[in-house]
Amino acid sequence: MGAPAAKKNDQIMGTCVGHLMPGPTGQITAPPQPFMAPVDKQVARSVEIEGSPAVLAGESWGVCNPPHIGLSDAWTAQLKQRGDITTGSQSVLVENKPLAHGNSQCTMCFGPATRLAATGFSVLVSER
Repeated sequence: MGAPAAKKNDQIMGTCVGHLMPGPTGQITAPPQPFMAPVDKQVARSVEIEGSPAVLAGESWGVCNPPHIGLSDAWTAQLKQRGDITTGSQSVLVENKPLAHGNSQCTMCFGPATRLAATGFSVLVSER
């Protein structure tokens, strides 16, 4: 059985560890920050899954929402709190890019994301 295809507004999810924040005597390590980014940037223009644009590996991305607050490192600006899909189907291409799915690998502002919560259950992507 395959993994569900990813569509616009599916979430890249994870926990950021290692961010820095101001402390009493300088920067300290921030507590773990939840990361949730709806994938809504640079999605497919010509293919929809269940009425929403398909998500493309290596192309589509989203910004953490709600943003991390209280940071004092390179990811302070919300647009740098970005999640990207780095892998997708090896056999299903959409607009010459791999279709993202529930087993796609992702990155987030600080480290690899735990998962892409793909919800296109009517389209299952199987890799052989």
